[in-house]
Amino acid sequence: MPPSTRDWPASVWAFSAFSLLTGLYSVASSRVASHPLLLITSVVLELLWLAAIVVWRQQWAWWLWLLVDLIGLARGPFAGIAPYLMTIVTLALLVSPGVRDHVGIRLPFRRPSG
Repeated sequence: MPPSTRDWPASVWAFSAFSLLTGLYSVASSRVASHPLLLITSVVLELLWLAAIVVWRQQWAWWLWLLVDLIGLARGPFAGIAPYLMTIVTLALLVSPGVRDHVGIRLPFRRPSG
């Protein structure tokens, strides 16, 4: 049986909360906000993607999120400084040891503790 949400590290909670806020900001500030069906679809898809990482601990979803954040980082602050900073914070939380361990990502260059 998977551990309860009380056993989640603080970084997992922070990643979840910040990802939700970032997603809502992104959707609200885009053209999708004027189309109700697109708005609902994009919010549901992002919630499912976040649940795949945090609740179901799917590694493919973690790697895909990492790829999308790296692409957003590579674009630079051309879309605006707020989305760029949100991408940096989300990426930092995603690759934090708490979130990686929660999902089961073991990086090859990580030294064993002890």
